[in-house]
Amino acid sequence: MVRSLRRAGVAALLVIAGGLLPTPKADAAPKCGAPHQAPGFEVPARRNVVPDTTCMDLQLAQDKVQAAGLHPGRSQDATGRRRYQVNDRDWVVVGQTPPPATRVRPGTRVTFSVLAYGDPGAPPPPNRGAPGPLPHLTCFDLQEAEDTLQSAGFTDIASEDASGRGRAQLYDRDWTVTAQRPAPGGQWPKSTRVTLVAAKDTEIRSCP
Repeated sequence: MVRSLRRAGVAALLVIAGGLLPTPKADAAPKCGAPHQAPGFEVPARRNVVPDTTCMDLQLAQDKVQAAGLHPGRSQDATGRRRYQVNDRDWVVVGQTPPPATRVRPGTRVTFSVLAYGDPGAPPPPNRGAPGPLPHLTCFDLQEAEDTLQSAGFTDIASEDASGRGRAQLYDRDWTVTAQRPAPGGQWPKSTRVTLVAAKDTEIRSCP
């Protein structure tokens, strides 16, 4: 529910689900590039710490919040036009509440302020079919890694047991990526098969 909206060049305050969501004007949005250039794109989520979702597409922002054990709340059109976010991949996050790196209780709701790709102040729609770099996914939970690859346009994704015992990854949130093929970086066709090597969370010792 929106209770107040300031139009004179000052950020609006949206009261959503009991919390204040600062909504920047489109011309005050952060300078974002392609989704894979978002500051938090290659940063694994940490439990009960709000991830930096700025400049991510809205779908990945919601996925990152879930990977942190938090709850993705409502998203709001930063232009004030109250457009609905029908396809979350078509929108870019320009603000969030609580702010990144805030330590919160499990299940805390994180809300987003968004622009449509192509809006003034937003980057152009990303070409997810063009060749691009593979993100570095070590220490991501397996589901988060898959979501990150999909945001970058890679959809042929496989996983395997790091122990060599051939265990199936039945619940991806219980597994952590320890290696990947091909290696991160480079310029890869989006049809490239990406294999994520993962171990159970209880077997991981080197990730934060």
